[in-house]
Amino acid sequence: MPVVIRPASNPVSAGAPTAAEIRAAAGRLRDLMGRLRRRMNSQLPDGAPSLSEIAVLGYLHRLGPASQVQLAALHNVRPQSMGATVNEMAEAGLVTREVDAADRRKSVISLSPEGQRQINRLLRSRQDWLAQAMASQLDGVDQRTLVDAIELLERLLDS
Repeated sequence: MPVVIRPASNPVSAGAPTAAEIRAAAGRLRDLMGRLRRRMNSQLPDGAPSLSEIAVLGYLHRLGPASQVQLAALHNVRPQSMGATVNEMAEAGLVTREVDAADRRKSVISLSPEGQRQINRLLRSRQDWLAQAMASQLDGVDQRTLVDAIELLERLLDS
């Protein structure tokens, strides 16, 4: 289905944007993504794992089992720092560790059933909050525009 974005309400901004407008839009989008992330993080339920733990749960949920070194690289922290996070998560029953069959010096970290329940609950909670905000604050035309814009962002990120 082709993506159709409704024309801008300001006729001056209709047509292809200039390079300066694209650069400004990129800055606004970056800022908006940060604000959205902070707003969604503020909606976390009581007793939720820390943001670092949520990130690890998310990595394991999306990518499957991983080593501590792989998780550290994904989270852009030192392996020792990730080790502390993983230790806390293992103590809380969110992840399990098993010896890597290919290299017995390494551990493979996986979601435990409780970790899977937690990440599912968090993803559902965030999605529900965002869907409710979209439904209550945007009219049907704006909702369609946002849905179409998301498809454009996915295409941009997948290129």
